[in-house]
Formats: sequence, C-alpha cells, structure tokens
Amino acid sequence: MTIKTWDQLREAIVERSINDREERNQLEAMEGWKDDGYSAEWTARRMGYVDAVNENKTFYIYWRDGKKQKMQGRDIADAFSKAGFGGGAINAVDFYKEGVDNYEWNKETHNWEAKP
Repeated sequence: MTIKTWDQLREAIVERSINDREERNQLEAMEGWKDDGYSAEWTARRMGYVDAVNENKTFYIYWRDGKKQKMQGRDIADAFSKAGFGGGAINAVDFYKEGVDNYEWNKETHNWEAKP
C-alpha cells in the first residue's frame, strides 16, 4: 500500500481500526505528526501502515467478535506491534491468515466460515 496523502492515511486508519477508541488514538497521533510538519508518507511509515523497504507481509486477523482486520508486518508479531496491540490482544483473536482474506462471518452461527 502506498500512502501519499493525509486523506489516504485517514482512510487506512479508519479501515484498520478495530474499535472507536483505537481509531481516535490513531487519528490523534496522525494529526500530531501532521501539525509537527511531517509528511503523510513518513507518518504512514512511522505508524506501521507501510514499510520503508516494503518487506511487509499482509495478515488478516479474524477477531472473536466477528470483525476482521488487515495488518502488515515482517511477521505476525511485528504486525500486531505496528498496529499498537500488546500481548493481551491475542486473547481476542479467533485466528489469522497470511496473504488472502478468504473467510466471512456467519451472523447466525457467530463463526467464521470459508468463502465459497
């Protein structure tokens, strides 16, 4: 993902955030770096939305509450760290997959199911 503008970074934050609190925190951090004169591209890299040398892998996190989230990092631990999660967050994860999003939440059974 290449982020060049503040609007692109804002969209990435909203898409990736798992809850309102995380979204507010990320947007506040973004605004702080913007006010300090940093570029959107630098800020996106600093916040973990892109990697300076583009060695990130993409992971899809499937949360137990039916939400899914796209993260990037050298490995799953790096992806969680870049997203701002601590060690306790793993307890809320149902599972994760690298590379391809091929599950959807069944609202009736409250389970993740492979896409047909």
